[in-house]
Amino acid sequence: MYCEDIDVCMRSFYKFGNRVLFVPSLRAVHLAEHASRSLFSPHFYWHIKSIFRYLRVKFVIARE
Repeated sequence: MYCEDIDVCMRSFYKFGNRVLFVPSLRAVHLAEHASRSLFSPHFYWHIKSIFRYLRVKFVIARE
């Protein structure tokens, strides 16, 4: 929900020199409670804040 899963995956792939593959037949089921679906919930705010923080950090690192 807060982009740490994206960060961990990207770091491990780059660190070990792996490639990202798209497998259309692969399916994943995410059993979530969807607490962030309400526009005014704290979870929604945390989710959006996390996305911007992640993108800001990745954008700054990519420029260096």
